[in-house]
Amino acid sequence: MPFQAFEIYFSYIHKYLQMLPEKIKWKAFAAVIGLYLCQLGIQGLNYRINVIHINRKIKKREQKLNKLIHMLKSLKPPIDDTIPFLSYDDLSTKLQSGTLSPIAVLFAYQKQAVKVNTSLNGISDLIENDVQEQRKGHFILKNHRTQSITAYQQLKA
Repeated sequence: MPFQAFEIYFSYIHKYLQMLPEKIKWKAFAAVIGLYLCQLGIQGLNYRINVIHINRKIKKREQKLNKLIHMLKSLKPPIDDTIPFLSYDDLSTKLQSGTLSPIAVLFAYQKQAVKVNTSLNGISDLIENDVQEQRKGHFILKNHRTQSITAYQQLKA
């Protein structure tokens, strides 16, 4: 495909060069080829810069994920592996009764997300702020939980 574009590009240039006097025809042709090669060089550099930028973003994201994994391992809260597989009704009743803490549910879902990410690369954003808010005591889940439970019950009815 690029070769076809090259042929089309130079066929148009050839038409216009035929209109020029013979003295400057080759100079104009050399200038056009020089400009075209400069354009190709700039496109190549732009591509390489974009690749470097993307690689930096990927590396930064992997470091952030490794930091989260290390933090999850260092905290070692009692994470039940069955929490992500509970139905919404069971999860909401266990949260309301107090048998599960919101932070344990958060850690269980983060652990499951990290497992899925290793096989599918599916995590789009990490939930570090929620963990930090929980440590500070600013994590208020009760209102959100009751609102989501009532919304779910309304949808179910």
